Amino acid sequence: MEKTNIEIKNTTKINLDQLKKEIERQRGQSLSYDELIRYFIESQSDKVRRSQLELIRKKIINAIRFTQHYFMIFRENTFGVCRILDLEYKKSYIEILFFPNRDVIQKGVPVLKVNSPIETEVDFNEILIDPPFDEDDLVSPIKVMLSIDDLIEEEFQYHLSVLDKEVELIDERFENYSVDNIPYFRKVILYFPGFSVSLKINFEEYPLLPRFYFSKNLSTIIEIDEFLELSEIKNWDEFDPPHLIDLIDKLIDIILRRIKGLTYFKNYQLIFIKDLSIKNTVSNLSLKVHRGQSVGIIDATNKYETNDMGRSLRIFRAISERDSDFSGTIQIFGKYKRLLSDKELNRIVILPEALSSEVVALKVKKAIKYNTKIRPKWTIHNNELKKTLHDSKILTFIDEFKSKNPLGEAIDIIKQYLERQEFIEKILEFTGLIYKKNEIVEQLSSSDFLRFQIARALVRSPDIILFSIPPRVFNRIEFRKFKKQLKKIKREWHLIIIIHSPEDLVSSCDKVITLKEKKAETGTVEEFVNKIPKSDNLITIELSKADEHDLEKLREYAYLIEERKHEKYKLYPKSSTDPEEFIKKIVQLFGDDLNNFTIFHGTLEEFIEYTQLIK
Repeated sequence: MEKTNIEIKNTTKINLDQLKKEIERQRGQSLSYDELIRYFIESQSDKVRRSQLELIRKKIINAIRFTQHYFMIFRENTFGVCRILDLEYKKSYIEILFFPNRDVIQKGVPVLKVNSPIETEVDFNEILIDPPFDEDDLVSPIKVMLSIDDLIEEEFQYHLSVLDKEVELIDERFENYSVDNIPYFRKVILYFPGFSVSLKINFEEYPLLPRFYFSKNLSTIIEIDEFLELSEIKNWDEFDPPHLIDLIDKLIDIILRRIKGLTYFKNYQLIFIKDLSIKNTVSNLSLKVHRGQSVGIIDATNKYETNDMGRSLRIFRAISERDSDFSGTIQIFGKYKRLLSDKELNRIVILPEALSSEVVALKVKKAIKYNTKIRPKWTIHNNELKKTLHDSKILTFIDEFKSKNPLGEAIDIIKQYLERQEFIEKILEFTGLIYKKNEIVEQLSSSDFLRFQIARALVRSPDIILFSIPPRVFNRIEFRKFKKQLKKIKREWHLIIIIHSPEDLVSSCDKVITLKEKKAETGTVEEFVNKIPKSDNLITIELSKADEHDLEKLREYAYLIEERKHEKYKLYPKSSTDPEEFIKKIVQLFGDDLNNFTIFHGTLEEFIEYTQLIK
C-alpha cells in the first residue's frame, strides 16, 4: 500500500503503520492493510451508532418527560418506550423500539418496531410503513407516541361502538335504564302477563363475560347460579361472544317453561304499528316502541300554533279505540288491537278526559282519585306474580304461609292501604301538583289542569297515555319543568307516552313521528336532523346592511330565513355547497357589512323549518 497516512475531513491524520502495529500487538496476530481499513471504518461506524443511540435516548427522555403513560425501555440493543394498556376490557402493553440509522443500513433492521402481545383493531402499519422523522433524520419519538395515542383512542372508540350496539339491540325490544349513570350497566325489565321481573347486566368489559344480577322476583323463578350454567355463559368465548339480547331471550324461554299456563306473545314488550293509514290523516305510519319510552308527534308542514290537533287525535283513537277506522297493523304488547279485552283497552288513556261537575269542584288531591279505583302498578304486579307462582307451585314457603295465614292477610290489607296513600302522594309529587293539592280543580291554570289530567290517569296505572298540548299552555320555564316531569313519570310508571307537542318537547322524546301532508316518518331526533344537508354547518349571519342583490347570490348556495328584518339571516347550505368555500363566499359578498356569523349544529326545530322551506 503506497500511503501510510489517511486524512479524515482534512483535520485528522492517522499513521496506519503505528495503528497496524498497535492492533497486531493487541490481537497477537498479523493484520493486512485491507483488514486494517475495514477495522477502522467499523470503529468509526460504531462511534456514529453510539452517537445516534445517545440522541435517540435524549429524544425519548424529552418525549416522556410530561406523560404518565410511557416509560423508557432498552431492548434489542436500542432504546424505546412502553405504554401499559388498561382499557377495562383488556390489559396489555405496547412497546415501540427506535433503531439507529447505522443499524438500518448495516443490519437491515427497521427504523421502528412495535411489539404488542394482543391482537387489536389497531393497524400499526400506518406508523411502521411511513414513520415520522425529525430534522436530524432520526424517527421522532414524540410524533410516534402521539400517533400511538390516536390509534389507542381509535381502538377504544371501536370498543365503545361494540358496546353501543349491544345497548341498541336491548333498547329495540326492552325497557331498560342505565345503573348509576353507567351506560354499559343496564337494568332490563321483562314483562309478562300480569307481572314483571328485572335483571341488571354489567357489560363494561364485554366481550369478556358480563356480570348478571337478578331481582328478588326473578330469583324466585330461577336462581342466578342456574342461569350461569347456560352453555353460552359457561363456555363463554370472548372472541365470538353471544349478543346480550340472545341471553335475555334464553332467560325468557326458561321463565316460560317454569310458569305454567302463561300466554306470552312475540312482541309482548312492545307497541308495534305497521303501515297504519287513516283517511285524511296519515298513510303508512310504522312505529315500534317499548314501555318507558315516549313518542313525540309533530306536523312538519305547519307551525305548531296552526297545527290541526285533529290529525293527532285520529291517530290516538286508532291506537286506543276498538271501532276506529284504519288500515294496517296495530299490536299492543303482542296482541292485535281487535283482540284486546275491555280491561286492556281501558289501560290506554287519551287526554283530556271529560270531567263531571263534581270532580272540578273538588280539591286536587281528592279529585284525582274521585270515583276511580286506585291501582298501584307494583302492587298489582306483586299480587299477580304471587298467584302465578302459586299456580306453578314455585312460591316460596314464607309467601305461601302468608297467603294462607289470616294474620298475613290482615298485614297485606294494611300494607296495601298504606301503599295507596303513598301512591297518591307520589303522583302529586311527580306531576308537580304537590303544593297545589288543596286548590280547586276548576281554578287551576291551563298548564296545571293538564298536569291534573295526567295525575288522574296515573291513578289507574295505565300502560299508554296519549295527549296533545294546546299552543301557549306552557311558558318556557314551565315547559322545562314539564319535560323533566314526563321523563320521571314514564320511567316510574313504566308506561308509553305518545304526545303531540311543540318541537322543544318532542326533541326530548325517544321516538319522533313527523307528519307531512298525509305521509308520516318515524325516527329519532338525530336521524331527522341528519336529513338536513350540512346539518353540523348551519350558519346565522348578522349584517349592518343587507343588499338584496348579494342575498340573491347567496341563495345559489343556501336556503335563507330572515330572522330579523334586513339584519339577521339563518342559512341552510345546499347539499352541493362546500362549507369552507361557503364561508369564504359570505365574507366576499358582504365584506364590512358582515358583523358576525355563527356556525351551529341543527336541531329538530331546524329540521321542521328546513322541511317547510323546501316543500
